[in-house]
Amino acid sequence: MNEQIETLFINTYIQKQYRERLLFELKDITSKTHKRGQAFYKLSWAQDYVISQMVAVSSNKLTEHDVLSFVEKMVGDKNCYYMNAWEGEELPINEAIEKAFNDLGVSVIVYKDRFAIIKDETAIGAPNKIILVNSGEFNDK
Repeated sequence: MNEQIETLFINTYIQKQYRERLLFELKDITSKTHKRGQAFYKLSWAQDYVISQMVAVSSNKLTEHDVLSFVEKMVGDKNCYYMNAWEGEELPINEAIEKAFNDLGVSVIVYKDRFAIIKDETAIGAPNKIILVNSGEFNDK
């Protein structure tokens, strides 16, 4: 797991009052407490935690192709960071999107400080997908 990228995600896209707690939970991967899972559980309600001005698209109808089409023009090199409650790894953007869509839990894709994608937990029906785009204006709010 890449603590630097995960911290960048929290500090860039999450509302200030929630950052400290989510950072603490993301760092805890011990088998006894596994607070990392709690952080991703909270992201099931991402609309409540993200900076709303950064939400470019939010829909449960987005397909893998829709998400890739939306973000591929913002991608220079093809690698991004994929994370969920159990892992974090660098992957090509198309593989990360495919992996997120196949993951039943909450998953997050971070591309540098340009954009992030949050795919909600799959429960009943299609999960919500949120594409957050960083214009650089809202980081301190």
